[in-house]
Amino acid sequence: MPVKIKSFMVVVVAAVIMLFPWRAFASTAAEKAAASSPTQQLKAGADNLIQVLKDQSLKTEEGKKLLEDKVVQLFHQHFDLTYTSQMCLGRYWRKLSKAEKKEFVDLFTELLKSTYLKRVHEYSGQSVEYNKEIIKGRKALVKTKFIDKGKEIPVDYKMLNRDGQWRVYDVIVEGVSLVRNYRSQFSSILRKKKFADLLDQIRDKIARNKAAKDVAGEPQKG
Repeated sequence: MPVKIKSFMVVVVAAVIMLFPWRAFASTAAEKAAASSPTQQLKAGADNLIQVLKDQSLKTEEGKKLLEDKVVQLFHQHFDLTYTSQMCLGRYWRKLSKAEKKEFVDLFTELLKSTYLKRVHEYSGQSVEYNKEIIKGRKALVKTKFIDKGKEIPVDYKMLNRDGQWRVYDVIVEGVSLVRNYRSQFSSILRKKKFADLLDQIRDKIARNKAAKDVAGEPQKG
């Protein structure tokens, strides 16, 4: 079930705000208030991630594994996986039991990791420009541009505030939404098949992603 989005773009920009700590280096009351905004949290995370990606010590095979481990750890902390999963299933989410919802969230999380995690090592100097922030209640839209070798790529982030912390639940690259894309694919499957069949297809995709990564990581024979 391929997602028709420029995967590298999604990986880098999503990792910028999904996977790394949102640190606010504020001291005054005004700075602290600004640091609680969605944009400020995104920027803090982006700056932190870019510094990590520039670290040459993480370019080695051992370093790559350390980076991936860090990404996975923070991925669970700063991305609202439950809400993203709910949005991706749409009306079908309400029909699931509590156990089925948990199983889907766990599998969908693994799908995202197996699809995009391997690409974070491809960073080569790209940057992020922050343009506009729209807040409506507990939700926010942050509009940015991804700058890659002079080319500007529009990237929007949808965020949800839970317990005072903004977390991302969707990334929109050049008008293509990660959530809408998966929802279209999942709905197409569920209209014809059972929920268990969808889970089987996700498991199969995860297995193929991991197999492809293992093959790519094998030393080339001379």
